[in-house]
Amino acid sequence: MREGLLAALERLQRRLGSELTQRCRLWIDEGNYADAARAVLHYYDRCYAHQIENRQAPVIKELTCTTDDPALAARLLHQWEQDLPPETFTATTPL
Repeated sequence: MREGLLAALERLQRRLGSELTQRCRLWIDEGNYADAARAVLHYYDRCYAHQIENRQAPVIKELTCTTDDPALAARLLHQWEQDLPPETFTATTPL
């Protein structure tokens, strides 16, 4: 396990920086896996937070299905997804 952790740490060195990588190496050598994991997780938490801040909000749309016919519902969904008016199709079996 130790060798695998050290190998993974080497692959992360460019991102973590030499000082933090060295500190993590020492912790792993001492069997102090918790501190090494916390240090690496802190780095990743910052990266994820940065990505979330720069991400555009997802587009959320709502669709009300008026049929229990799976084939018709699929066609309605397909048309709706393409931003075509859902009135293009009419449900033959109301819910």
